[in-house]
Amino acid sequence: MSQDNHTEFTINDYQRMAATYARYPRVGRGDITYPVLLLCEEAGEAAGKLAKLWRDKDYAKKMSLVDYSDEEKLAIVKELGDVFWATCMVALEAGFDAEEVLRINLEKLEDRRLRNAIGGSGDTR
Repeated sequence: MSQDNHTEFTINDYQRMAATYARYPRVGRGDITYPVLLLCEEAGEAAGKLAKLWRDKDYAKKMSLVDYSDEEKLAIVKELGDVFWATCMVALEAGFDAEEVLRINLEKLEDRRLRNAIGGSGDTR
């Protein structure tokens, strides 16, 4: 699929298509070990891209992605895509479709907003 392909698809469509690329031990057997570890790795790679730009390009003085080049932004977005792929695989192995995970997350956020508990810490705040 190229960047020029603007075919519409849902998040669940993405999850199904992305799963065809899954190549890890016990894929499809409900074992979330590898995809969770990969999720951590990919999130670290995304953070690493930002850290190196911050360190090497003096972006510590810049507070917005507007200051980043298109190439630098694309490198970060590609890592975010890997984070999303791994997240979808964790959800799939756990028996959830991606849209359900996102819906549950929005419900949690709305509950926190209604209780004025967006800030702070803790899973059950």
